[in-house]
Amino acid sequence: MSINYVLHENNLTSDPDDYMALVQPVGTAELEDVIERIVAQGSTVTRADIVSVLEDYHTAIENLVLEGVNVNTPGANYRVSIKGVFTGLTDGFDPNRHQVRAIVSAGRRFRRRCRAGRRRSRTRRWCPAPTRPSSPTSTPASATACSRRAGWPR
Repeated sequence: MSINYVLHENNLTSDPDDYMALVQPVGTAELEDVIERIVAQGSTVTRADIVSVLEDYHTAIENLVLEGVNVNTPGANYRVSIKGVFTGLTDGFDPNRHQVRAIVSAGRRFRRRCRAGRRRSRTRRWCPAPTRPSSPTSTPASATACSRRAGWPR
């Protein structure tokens, strides 16, 4: 397996020769798919035990984080932040003005695996960044041209 990507013009820099890679996922896996992969890898633990342990794992992480603990695991790091403006040092949390937000980032082991990498393959030719359509229902000319060049459906 390889990580597929396509190049797009990078409008965040002033250099017209700068491009950025956008990863093209080959699919999406849900928890059920992960469980099936564990079983397929030859686990000696039953499927029911795997489901139970993973449920307990996720519940434990959620509870720890909601108790104010940052949780670092090999696969992901979990924490919360509070979004919103406080009007002074004595202002308290107000659910109408403030939101607790979950923050999840890659864990150390996962970051290392990504850096060590798998093969990367550019699967499609570069495409110009989409331009704003002239009407809300029209397709930008650059997107249509890119679709035709790269064999994408319209």
